[in-house]
Amino acid sequence: MSRAVVEQRTPTRVSHRRADLVRPRLINYMAVKSFVKGMVELEIRAQHGTYIRELVSGDGGRTDPSLSLLVDSPCKVEVLDVLNLHLDNSEKKDD
Repeated sequence: MSRAVVEQRTPTRVSHRRADLVRPRLINYMAVKSFVKGMVELEIRAQHGTYIRELVSGDGGRTDPSLSLLVDSPCKVEVLDVLNLHLDNSEKKDD
């Protein structure tokens, strides 16, 4: 799933504090780094504001498409590490 747009409805885990909206989010890059005993390590580069856990799980259909939907099997995030923040000029804050 690279250069794909997903539609993300406000996740259930934050719906009590955020407006229930559907937001389009660009997935720039997703690649499998390793696959061992049913565990997959992914590298994902996505637009700011993307809910990564929900991108993987689908959050009960609130993210479409999701990795779970694409592989037709339930998926969940065990560990989530943010490796980099990529800011374009419009997103950089002045010091």
